[in-house]
Amino acid sequence: MAEWIYVRRLGYMLPSNGEGAASVPLLMVEPVSFVYNYLAPVPLNAPQVPVLDTSTMEAYPGGIYTTPFCCALEPLDIADVLNFTLLPSFLTRLEQVLAASEVKQRLSLNAHVETVRRAITASSSSMDCNYQRLETLGDSMLKLVTSTMLFVAHPGDHEGLLTSRRENLVSNAHLFVLATRMSLAESIISLAFAKREWRLPGQGWKRLRNVPTKWICTPAGSYERAPSKIDAAKLAKEPHKERVVQTREIIAERPLSEKTVADIIESLLGAAVLDGGIEGALSAARALGVVDSKWAEWRQFGKVWNAGQREKKRRLAELRMHQLEYISMLKQTLLLLPSSNNKVESVTEQLGDMVLDTTDVNCSAPDANAGKDTPELLSGLSLAPSGWKSTVESILGYRFQDRALLVEALTHCSILDVDSASYQRLEYLGDAVLDYFVTKRYYDYRPELIPHRITLVKHVAVSNDVLALILVCNGLHKFLRNRSPTVSAVIADYEERLRAARQTVADVMSEDGNAPVVDSSYVYQNLPPECWNLVPAPKVLGDLLESLLGAVYVDSGMDCNVAQALYVHLIEPFLDRFVDSGKLTLNPVIQSQLICQAWGCQAFTWVSQANEDMSDFVNRSVCEFRIHGKVMVRTSGEGPRHAKFSAANQFIQLVGAATPNALDGDLTTLHGIESGGKTMAMLDGLMRSLCTCKEERLAKARAEEAKALVEAEEARARMEAEANADVPL
Repeated sequence: MAEWIYVRRLGYMLPSNGEGAASVPLLMVEPVSFVYNYLAPVPLNAPQVPVLDTSTMEAYPGGIYTTPFCCALEPLDIADVLNFTLLPSFLTRLEQVLAASEVKQRLSLNAHVETVRRAITASSSSMDCNYQRLETLGDSMLKLVTSTMLFVAHPGDHEGLLTSRRENLVSNAHLFVLATRMSLAESIISLAFAKREWRLPGQGWKRLRNVPTKWICTPAGSYERAPSKIDAAKLAKEPHKERVVQTREIIAERPLSEKTVADIIESLLGAAVLDGGIEGALSAARALGVVDSKWAEWRQFGKVWNAGQREKKRRLAELRMHQLEYISMLKQTLLLLPSSNNKVESVTEQLGDMVLDTTDVNCSAPDANAGKDTPELLSGLSLAPSGWKSTVESILGYRFQDRALLVEALTHCSILDVDSASYQRLEYLGDAVLDYFVTKRYYDYRPELIPHRITLVKHVAVSNDVLALILVCNGLHKFLRNRSPTVSAVIADYEERLRAARQTVADVMSEDGNAPVVDSSYVYQNLPPECWNLVPAPKVLGDLLESLLGAVYVDSGMDCNVAQALYVHLIEPFLDRFVDSGKLTLNPVIQSQLICQAWGCQAFTWVSQANEDMSDFVNRSVCEFRIHGKVMVRTSGEGPRHAKFSAANQFIQLVGAATPNALDGDLTTLHGIESGGKTMAMLDGLMRSLCTCKEERLAKARAEEAKALVEAEEARARMEAEANADVPL
């Protein structure tokens, strides 16, 4: 249908005969907009489509006119045509729902079909949802379930070996193998919906040359080539020869990266934990092959762990009994020797005081006498007050069934005795537990956060500085068992610097008459916003809080609800007060990297080294931010991390970038730059002479595109040659 608006164009619509033109009616028409894709996501703030107001239109010549010569009579009503435009989108969505239902039934997932559909939908499909948020949640659950399984299955492995085992299990290479074994790649929704490429569902299709817009179904995924004019002429000359039907295999190829296939494992775990809880996640992990099939329920982890610890305790008792028997036999032997009666008592006393090597049988199984024997184990606690048991349990809000786990959680690796192992294994487990709780918290945050923002905020919430601040403010650092003068010195230095920072805030608030009154018993009193960036914390403090969380988790029989109660009691109030306050700025190191990446550069590095100025007793570290080997900024700080933060802040100031809010809904400020703005102009001036990453990538992309075109032309030429060769003579 043609459209004419202006009067001077009406003549083209009339017959050349002037008399006939006078009798031709003009039809005023109205364009009808068809929506062919009902699956595309609609932004919440999408502008409304303007509606044409026909009330003020002139009767003539304004409007759209045509003649009957340019019109065709269709048997369908316009309402039916509009309804038929829903069919491609409806059938495509139905196909997706059926694929999700098949995945759910095959894996016995305890999740809704719609959640599974979201878990198998890639972002490249441009649908109303994708798996990225579920993949972020599933990644933390994968870390938790594998960490728990390895902790229980390998009770003698140290933290480094456990971490190595876990990295192998959660690597993309291993997840890709699992997804391929379960044939999950075929169920991934990765292709965008296109009206012109949409076909009715079926086994296969063939296209008729005489009806180029129609497709009909044929079995076995093949199609029949319609006879050409040459074939018809040859068939007329030789009617006795049967026409050869040519068939070709129809192969639908989808570009899927290994990471996309591996991410489906994590997104399905996220869907399972979202709708089915940790039990549903364990069932999904078992069906996907992530954990062994013997783990039928989550509480089985605690049962197996306690059974193993009781067995070790029995072995330890037997070992002690054999030691006493050996001492008794040796005493009897010494008494039979001449001139040795005077030495028998001293020798047997020394043998009784000997400590056996029980590193392979150390255990922390529940014992009725554990609470009576543990006070003397805290000999390394120089700062611990009397009544430490009730004090620690009161701060944690949890009473231990086995206080040997509490001692282990408080023991630094500098304590070399047989009373308890160090906290490293419990810290390994507590890190996974905390990571899951924090990820779930920001997954449920409203308004919804994109996966990148969830990761940014989570890195702040589980950072060593935040955990150390929570630990020190609650006074738990005083119970650390350690015999390292260096560790004691850095903890005392951190505590003093934190006290000075809080005193400065208190002085400012005392001068401000409008400052709110805060309860003096509040543990986070006089802490400024983003207080964790003021004083760098030693790693031992953050590890200590994670080990305490791991100890509670193990002592409760691997009960996530009990561990979450400790998280809600001890950690969540700090996150509510400081992290979720709406004033959480982006990490300057991450922002600096994002700024360079937004410009197109990847060749940037951080170089930390010791300060060569021996007279500077405060700034002991120096950090340089380099781009393509050139030093952009150079700063000093109290430690490597503090110097790196200073260098990042100085680079941000150098390019004039604003510091965005990590929880802000305005995504245009995520990198702190705006296209065509002042920051981008300053970046161009700084980096154009240094960086050629963008030009190299563009040149590589053009070369690959040219190569792909050449290969496509060669493939088309080969297909035409094969088609001509297959034509029957």
